[in-house]
Amino acid sequence: MAAWESEAARRLRALRDGGALPAPMSDADVDAFNARAVEEHRLVGSEAIVDELDAAHRVLVALVRALSEELLRDPRAQGWIAANTFEHYPDHRAELETAPEDARRSPRGA
Repeated sequence: MAAWESEAARRLRALRDGGALPAPMSDADVDAFNARAVEEHRLVGSEAIVDELDAAHRVLVALVRALSEELLRDPRAQGWIAANTFEHYPDHRAELETAPEDARRSPRGA
């Protein structure tokens, strides 16, 4: 989830900054992205993964809050936000619910 929220932020920054927009991802691209994210985090502990998710989420939320109304109405921005946040969370609900209790706590103790 952290990798996808970071990817959404990257795409939103490109849209905001008027740069070259990343190409749409095919199913094969999505599978490769997921496999890369899993492999890169294979040896990372649960607390570090939760910290990374927290950081990626904070960056994405701050970026979305700073977007202009015009960009927030852009279907690409709406799609990237939805697909990489609230539409994506249910895919990982079981993983989150079975994560160790200490990893589910906020890094700030909340």
